[in-house]
Amino acid sequence: MEPILRAYGLKILPTWIAHNSDQAITIAERIGYPVVLKLRSADIPHKSDIQGFMLYLRNAQEVADASQGIFDRAAQHFPNAMIQGLLVQSMANKAGALELKIAIEQDPIFGPLILLGDGDIEWQP
Repeated sequence: MEPILRAYGLKILPTWIAHNSDQAITIAERIGYPVVLKLRSADIPHKSDIQGFMLYLRNAQEVADASQGIFDRAAQHFPNAMIQGLLVQSMANKAGALELKIAIEQDPIFGPLILLGDGDIEWQP
């Protein structure tokens, strides 16, 4: 998906995947604070329902606490979910930066659809 977005001139924040809290801290230390952590699991469709992301983490202790909290909430609410880890990104703190939500759906009438929306809104694909 990233090459397609770049082809349309959209700037993408570099993203790393951490499989545990220690990896998340290592990545955050390398890219600099503040960072955001986002749960990566196809089995949990609405990460916000379980607070599966944490914003503006400013140091290693906040990253450790946030990552453990995300993993704990995922296990509590979705014990059978396959968790691929956490996405770690720098915070987009430039004026005009937006989060873009993307989903792909197979519609019985129209066929394959790509849904785009503001990351701040709630919607069901």
